[in-house]
Amino acid sequence: MRARPAWLPMTALATLAVWVPALCLAVSLLLASVTGCAANEAGTVVCMRAGIDIAVPISMLGIMGWAMLPMIPFMAGSVLFWVGYVLIVVGRWGFSRLRRG
Repeated sequence: MRARPAWLPMTALATLAVWVPALCLAVSLLLASVTGCAANEAGTVVCMRAGIDIAVPISMLGIMGWAMLPMIPFMAGSVLFWVGYVLIVVGRWGFSRLRRG
C-alpha cells in the first residue's frame, strides 16, 4: 500500500477554505427556505423562530456569498485538481489489479 502524499491534507484544507463562501451562501438559502424567512442582504426583516430572531444570521451568511466571486477561479481549479487526482488514483488502482491478473 502506498503512503498518502504529505501535501494531501494541506490541499484538502485549501479546498475547504476556497469553498467556505459558497457553503455559507448555501446554508443561508437553505435556512431561509426551511424557515420561510426572507434572505435579504439589503436589510433584515424580523423572523422569529422559537423565540429567536434568525434574520441577522441568515443575512450575514448570505452576504458571505459575495466573497465567492473572487474565489470562482480557485473553486474551478480545486474541482479540476480533485477530479484529476481521483482519476489518477482510480487509474493506478485499476492498472495494478489488471497486472495481478
